[in-house]
Amino acid sequence: MIFILAFALGIAVHLLILNMAFGTDCLKTSFQMLFSIINLSNINLGQLEIILALAGIGLQNNLLYQLANFNYLYIGGMSFWTPYIILVSAAIEVPVFLLLAVRSYCKHQVA
Repeated sequence: MIFILAFALGIAVHLLILNMAFGTDCLKTSFQMLFSIINLSNINLGQLEIILALAGIGLQNNLLYQLANFNYLYIGGMSFWTPYIILVSAAIEVPVFLLLAVRSYCKHQVA
């Protein structure tokens, strides 16, 4: 819980400083101007800030580069865009690892 609060405070201060330094007019600029005109994401830089803030520490850099690329994961006869896979796997991974950590700690404490 302390980590989540510290991260939320840190990302809020970071975004506040970033937006004050460069202004908020640029937040309406298309994400396509950042890397390439050819990418799938139809978002602006303000929406990109929100997505990266909600994605968490370990996903930020990887998710940013995956949003700008055409990488797909092929499973059977289906193909999935990698940013979707990253977010879905993180949504599954975080609760599972949290439960496993609590379970492991409780076993350690009893023994």
